[in-house]
Amino acid sequence: MKKPERITIKKVFDVRFKGEPSPECRVLPVSPRIGVSLANLPSIKPKLVVAESDTVVQGQALFYDKTNPHVYVHAPVSGTVHRLVYGPRRQLQCIEIATNSALPPLAFERLLTPPTSAADTKSALLERGLWAYWRQLPFNTIPRPQDTPPAIVVQLANPEPFHPRLSAVLPRVANDITAGLRILQTLCPTIIVVADANESINLDDWSDMAQVVRVDADFNHCSPGAAIYHLKDSDTYNHAWYCDWQFLVKIAQTFATGVYANQSYITLSGYSDTADAHYQVTDGMDLTTVAPPIAKRMVWGGLFSGIAAAESFFLPVGIDAVSWVDTTETVSLMPFLALGAAKPSFTRAYLGHFLKPFTPPSTALGGSYRDCVSCGHCETVCPVHLMPQSLLRQVNADDTDTAIRYGLLDCTQCGVCTYVCPAKIDLSAQFTATKDRLYNEVNA
Repeated sequence: MKKPERITIKKVFDVRFKGEPSPECRVLPVSPRIGVSLANLPSIKPKLVVAESDTVVQGQALFYDKTNPHVYVHAPVSGTVHRLVYGPRRQLQCIEIATNSALPPLAFERLLTPPTSAADTKSALLERGLWAYWRQLPFNTIPRPQDTPPAIVVQLANPEPFHPRLSAVLPRVANDITAGLRILQTLCPTIIVVADANESINLDDWSDMAQVVRVDADFNHCSPGAAIYHLKDSDTYNHAWYCDWQFLVKIAQTFATGVYANQSYITLSGYSDTADAHYQVTDGMDLTTVAPPIAKRMVWGGLFSGIAAAESFFLPVGIDAVSWVDTTETVSLMPFLALGAAKPSFTRAYLGHFLKPFTPPSTALGGSYRDCVSCGHCETVCPVHLMPQSLLRQVNADDTDTAIRYGLLDCTQCGVCTYVCPAKIDLSAQFTATKDRLYNEVNA
């Protein structure tokens, strides 16, 4: 593994968005009802161990993964199972729990010092229902407990609009991050901490526990997949595990207290000037208690790599950002006559390309779909140096073997290639769908 302390990348995205949430962090009470939503757990095939009307306590197992039967997801609060929500083909989508704070949480053994071996650490994480927060490259799936990671990447910053900033809550979680890193050291000797070079965070306290790398580029270059691409010197690192700093906090607090840690830090953006901020919330909270439904599209996760929220307003497992995006489609009058100084544009078609105005988050395409024009814009922003336009041809031809040789598995699914495409081709979605299909074939 390469050992640079700083990665500077010249191929940048360089687009600024309106509506960044304030750094103020507010604490929200537990909502009367919470939901354990599986929207962010696409690789899990759930098998329930509870039923409607059952009483559950904080930290109790709710379901496990049939393809990975040691991996359970636990209840973030105590209460009664109010409703089981199913989707197409009876696929479990959400478990709604009516909260009851009078019920004590499930008590685990307190671990005031890190376990002495990888097997003990894995056992502790599995027993406490924390394993589902892991992800593994290249398919971004939950790793198998019996495997050993070649490296673990910890993302200290996700500068995608508009994720929580660690600097906004660092005094509250610094000690937990330190404790979490010590626990990860028992799993793997190669720990890589990736931070945004533009965020003011002192990383000296963690440099003796992990390889600390600052990335001086845009958000898509700070992802675990992009970091591994620029650091790896062996193909074995293509299967690295990764997590974010919030997972370290959850591990440290659960081990130290013996109680399942059910708090997370999230951001709300695009809702209103008064509500857009950082929040400390209970996992699975009902967002309608703080942000009632409005006539905008809600996105779980990042604007580029997030998922469209359906009817449910329960915060899905592992989601730390909620954004509302304008859905108004506007048509400009004779746009070819406008210089477009205030019009955001990645291409040089408008003056806004040079003046860099702030971009309002919107679903408006500003044009229609057309065939690839081989402009090369997607290549200039790819964080792992792919040629998406060439990769698209292989995907459309269903030539998966050639697509893999073109770097399909290196794709970080950041979504930036889709954003800059003047032909409005949803490149990232097609690459993601191909990777998902390949994963299902390999693990059938």
